Amino acid sequence: MKADIPGPLRADERGFLLAELSVALAVILPLMLIFTGTLYSLTKTQTQSSVTMDAADQVRYAMQQLQNDLQSVNEVIQYSSTGFSAVLDEPNDQTETVEWSYNQAAGTLERKVGNGPGEIIASGLSGVSFKYLEPSGSSASDNSCISRVEVWIEADPAGALASYTEDLGVNLHDVAIPGEDSC
Repeated sequence: MKADIPGPLRADERGFLLAELSVALAVILPLMLIFTGTLYSLTKTQTQSSVTMDAADQVRYAMQQLQNDLQSVNEVIQYSSTGFSAVLDEPNDQTETVEWSYNQAAGTLERKVGNGPGEIIASGLSGVSFKYLEPSGSSASDNSCISRVEVWIEADPAGALASYTEDLGVNLHDVAIPGEDSC
């Protein structure tokens, strides 16, 4: 029996030389690194944009809720630079107490209605400020003189592209008229 001994390889049957493989890797590797870097940057930017938009949505929702409550205020019970509690006019001549408070340590704005549990309306906040004005425009000296409430909210969550700030001013409807009050 005779063993099959392969003959010389034709040009199209030869493998790649080490030099040819090295050149191919030298061309492909930088292209892969550029592609991977671009993909990473796009993903990171999309995530940051999403975080920023979520923060803006939370702030807008909080402002909408605040505006609704402030437009229904019948009487401000307590107030501070970080929140207030008030009696709201409700349909059918009913009243409801609402309390808004900002927890600086947690970065949350909470709304509590009546004796129910509080609801966190917005989180990831870096600042909230409430300002209470008399009809003359000066800072309110007591809760019976409040005719306008101004609110400022800033969200600056980790991973966001930028902070988001919004402010709101609401004139309360059941207040004394300038010149007819003791404020």
